[in-house]
Amino acid sequence: MNISAASVRGKWNQFSSQAGLDPDILLENLTAADVKSWFDWIEKNFKGSIL
Repeated sequence: MNISAASVRGKWNQFSSQAGLDPDILLENLTAADVKSWFDWIEKNFKGSIL
């Protein structure tokens, strides 16, 4: 599977926006809980589709 960086970046920005956070600052201070939240969000919003 080939997932484009633009697709992941767009979803990251959407995730960050919904969380009320700056995507760059979130990435700089990423914790394990943030990563879990990201994957949970991806599963909830894009289950069954390719990124």
